[in-house]
Amino acid sequence: MAQDFWNKKLADFEPVELDIATLKERIWPSDKMLVNLIGNVNGKNVLDIGCGNGMLSVYLAKMGAKVIAIDNSPVAVKNTLALRKVNRVDSLLEVYLLNAMELNDLQKSFDLVVGRFVLHHIEPFNLFCEILFNIIPKSSDKPL
Repeated sequence: MAQDFWNKKLADFEPVELDIATLKERIWPSDKMLVNLIGNVNGKNVLDIGCGNGMLSVYLAKMGAKVIAIDNSPVAVKNTLALRKVNRVDSLLEVYLLNAMELNDLQKSFDLVVGRFVLHHIEPFNLFCEILFNIIPKSSDKPL
């Protein structure tokens, strides 16, 4: 089961305070490319699906985004909460133990949705796409 794998993989996490430059160096290479592509997130509502240890979520919050981070791993949620506290982004980062198929439970919409290493875990994927479609504003007046 994927959740057991991630719970074990994330178990030894030690949260540390990171400045923006250090945090950008510590996130995954694919996340570096992602944050370069998305550009300025200041004031944007961002959803991080499958937040893991929360490095990307904290980075986005430090860049001024209002982030909601979700994961279905209790260990990931615990780690993200600890990293949030150490980095003092409590007011910009909400963290939930939540399955991606339950996104409607948040009753929120987002300017941007990010997720890494999660799509292959979400089934049925076509239903997830419908759920995801419903949490993104349809207006063209809210560009990123």
